[in-house]
Parts: sequence; structure tokens; C-alpha cells
Amino acid sequence: MDVGKIELATSVLGRRIELPLVLAPCGLTRPIHQAGEIASARAAHRAGTVYTPSTMATTSIDALADATRGPLWYQIYVSRDRGLLEASLERARQRGHRAGADPDGLSLGAGARRLVAARSPRG
Repeated sequence: MDVGKIELATSVLGRRIELPLVLAPCGLTRPIHQAGEIASARAAHRAGTVYTPSTMATTSIDALADATRGPLWYQIYVSRDRGLLEASLERARQRGHRAGADPDGLSLGAGARRLVAARSPRG
């Protein structure tokens, strides 16, 4: 077996990626580093893979789409507010994110609910 030239590229959900991993959602990253999700999305693009911002991202769908040409998926928790769910998914689709749902759902305290509401497409 010749290991001098290893091919890591693969396909995930019909999209070719060069690195066989996807950067998973991690919310509230800007309090940790000012570049937050934008830096993660750009790093994923440079590595040839997908970045998936969290529902609890501190960067908007629009800002992420503007900041990188790399592929983006969109994590969204299933919500009882069907209108908010549909608006969020539609906005993600419009900006080129591949959309999906998180079957675990989201249980938020009052402060976190205000943060999500402020970041919603209606907010």
C-alpha cells in the first residue's frame, strides 16, 4: 500500500468535501474570541469542509454568508413556534445554508430565550 499520496476527500449529503469531518455547532463563541463563528467558518472553508453554526450563534446567518464562500449548514432546534421555525429555515436557505433540524430540541432559560428572539429573522 502506497501511503505517499492519501486522498481524504469524500462526499457528505451530496457535497464533496476535502477533509472528512464537519465543524459541528458550538454556540456563543464570540465571548470566547471576538472572531467567533466567522473565524470557524473561514477555517472550515480553508480546510475544504463544512461549517455548521449553532442556533445559539453570536453571528447572524447573513454575516456568516457574507464572510465566507465555504459551505454552511444550519442547525436549528425544533420549536413549537412554527412561524419562527419556518422563517429561520427560509432565511438560512436564502443565504445558501443547507438547513437541518436538531432532534434534541432546546430548553432555554429566560435570558437565553431573549438572546434567541433577538437573533431571529423576525427580531
